[in-house]
Amino acid sequence: QAFIRRENPTAKRVPLVTFTHDTEESFWKRRNATIQKYHTALGPDGKPAYFPYNARTYERKSLDNMVKQWHSEEIVFKLMEMQARQLNVQYGRVAMLRSDVMYLTPIDIAMLDKGEIDTRNHYATVPGFARMPVNDRMVYGPFDAVKIWATKRFELIEKRAALRQDPGREMHSEHFLNA
Repeated sequence: QAFIRRENPTAKRVPLVTFTHDTEESFWKRRNATIQKYHTALGPDGKPAYFPYNARTYERKSLDNMVKQWHSEEIVFKLMEMQARQLNVQYGRVAMLRSDVMYLTPIDIAMLDKGEIDTRNHYATVPGFARMPVNDRMVYGPFDAVKIWATKRFELIEKRAALRQDPGREMHSEHFLNA
């Protein structure tokens, strides 16, 4: 569900579902240096600057997979922007949902917490699943807010790592999203 502003508001438009994929080779070509930095860079205290060493379940592969996820979310959002330009539409409110998650209840992307509806389109929603207050499984809200969520992580992790406010968890996915 998305709110679309059009020149002819009564015109019917069939929803467009588009898929994109990346190969392992092209991913590593684009992100290898970044991932190596995340694995090896040290902070001023001599401990890893990015790698979430205080997260017991994190391994090198965990971080690699998270970067793949960030990379995919960025590509998907850019695909949505490209499609909007080609179709000459503006999305007011959008959702990004992981395709590997089963959502057991209907999702109304205008709904906020406790049954409130975002009639002014001011709030992005990242529901709390599992034990974390936020997660990386779903986001919905104003187009520009979701764009930040989907496309700014590589930029924002640099700022977060430099601040060192959550040592050993700087790049833990849920901690990073909750920062």
